[in-house]
Amino acid sequence: MKRVTGEYIETKGAEFTIERFKERIPTFGDGLIHPQRIVVFEMMSNGNKHKRPIEACVSHAQSLSSSRHGAGSLKDVAKNLAIKPYSLFEAFGTFPTKLDNGSDARYIHIKNNSKIINLFFNSIDNNELRAKQLFKGKEVEPHYFKTTIPLLLLFGQNQIGVGYSVNVFSRKLEDILANLKSLLNGKEAKRMPIVVPHYDCEILADFGKDNSKQSRWEVRGKLDWMNDDEILITEIPFTTKVETILERVVKLKRDGLVEKFFDGSQENTIHIEVTLTEQGKARLKGLDRREQLNFFKLVRFTSETFRSVHKKKLYLNVNEVDYLKDWLDLRLEVVQERIDYLIEVIAERIFKAQSIAFTLYVQIQNIYELTGSSSKSDLIKLLDNMNPKSLEESESNKKDSIYTELKNIGCFQLDYLYGNKGRKTPNSRETKDATSDYEYIINIKLLMFNREELLKQVNLVKQLQKDLDYYVKTTASDEVMVELNNIQSELI
Repeated sequence: MKRVTGEYIETKGAEFTIERFKERIPTFGDGLIHPQRIVVFEMMSNGNKHKRPIEACVSHAQSLSSSRHGAGSLKDVAKNLAIKPYSLFEAFGTFPTKLDNGSDARYIHIKNNSKIINLFFNSIDNNELRAKQLFKGKEVEPHYFKTTIPLLLLFGQNQIGVGYSVNVFSRKLEDILANLKSLLNGKEAKRMPIVVPHYDCEILADFGKDNSKQSRWEVRGKLDWMNDDEILITEIPFTTKVETILERVVKLKRDGLVEKFFDGSQENTIHIEVTLTEQGKARLKGLDRREQLNFFKLVRFTSETFRSVHKKKLYLNVNEVDYLKDWLDLRLEVVQERIDYLIEVIAERIFKAQSIAFTLYVQIQNIYELTGSSSKSDLIKLLDNMNPKSLEESESNKKDSIYTELKNIGCFQLDYLYGNKGRKTPNSRETKDATSDYEYIINIKLLMFNREELLKQVNLVKQLQKDLDYYVKTTASDEVMVELNNIQSELI
C-alpha cells in the first residue's frame, strides 16, 4: 500500500501473532475475521435465495473450509452477522436485545440479501479476478473478499485474545460514503461518531487537540427527574449491563441514599425508577449533570484498537480515518486491476465479433460465386433471405451499406484469417495465431449467412467499441465514485 500512517510491524513476534490469532484478527481488505468469511463464502457460493436454518448453512460451510471450526462457533458467527445493520443476510427469528441474547442460533433462519451483496461485492473482483485458495484439491474461502465498502467500519469488530485485541465500533454508512468521496476529491476525511444499535446513549469523543489521537469515547446513559425525590433512568451505556446499574442502586440503598427502586425494563427499553432519601436528594442536588449520571454508574469510557492483517503482515491504524485512507488505497489498486482486465476482455470480444462478421461476408460472397449468379440482385437476395422487408430499398444501396458498415468496424483489415499471419489485440501480452482464432467460426451454421445476422455482428462491434472507449478513458477513482454513488442511491 502507498500510505500506512499506523505503526508497521514485521518482527517475529508479529508473525507469530498473525499465525496464532489470524482467525480472530480482521483482514484489511474486507474487515471480516476468518469464521465470518467462511460463512459468507458458503452463502454466496450456494446462492441462498430461500431461507434456511443456520445449522444447515454452517454444516455446509464446514465442508467448504480449509479450517475446522466448531459448529456452535460458526452458528454464533452467522447469527451475529445476520443482525448487523446493512447485513449481508436476511434473518428470521428472535434476536438479541439489551436484556437477553434472543433465540438460540438453531432457531434462526437466514437467506442472502441479494441487494446488499450486489452492492458490497463486485462480481468481477470476487469471481474472475479472485485469487482462488485451494485446500486438498478443492476451492475454499478466499484470503479476503474485495468489497466496495470498508466492512470493518460498517459492521465493527470486537475480538480479544492473549496478547492482542481488536475493538472497532460501527459507523454510519452515510459518514463512510461522505469521507470516501472527500478523499477521492482530494479533501480531508473527518472523524466519524460511532453507532450502537438499540442504544440511545450520549457518546462524546475524546480525540485530543490535534483530532488525531486514537479513538476514545465517553458514553453516557440518561436519567430524568420525575419529581423532587424520584429519578427515572431511561438509558444505560452500551458497555454496561442492566444488572450492573441495579447493583449500584442496591448499594446506594444500603448506604441510606436510596429509599426504594423499581425495575420495569423490558427488551430494548430501560425503565428504572429510583426514590431518594433526604440524604440522597441533598447529595444529588449538589452535583452537575455528568456527576449525577456518574453517581449511578451511567458514565463509562471505551476506546478503539484498529488491527488488521494484509498479505501476512500486521497493520496497526491510529483511528478510523487512518484506516479509511489505507483501505481506499487498496481499493483503487483492485479497481485498476479490474479496468485492465475488462479492457483486455472487451478487445478480445471485438476481435471475435469482427472475425465472425468478416467470415459471414466472405462466405456469402462465396455462395454467390458458387451459384453462378451473374447479377448483384442475386447476392442481395441471399443477404436478405431472412429479411424480405428490406427488399424495398434499392439493390445498390443495400450492397453498399453492408460494405460500408463492415469497413467502418475494421473487418477488411482481417484478411489474415486465411493465411498464417498473426496480430496483437489491444492490451494483450502475446501475439495471437490467426488459425487458432478461426476455429470457433468454421462451424457457423448456414442459416447465419444472411444480412440480418451480419448486421447483428456489426452492431455488436459498435457497442463493444463504446464499452472499450469508456474503460480506456476511465480511471480507478471514477469507478470507485460510481460504486459509492450506487450504494448511496440504493441504501440511503
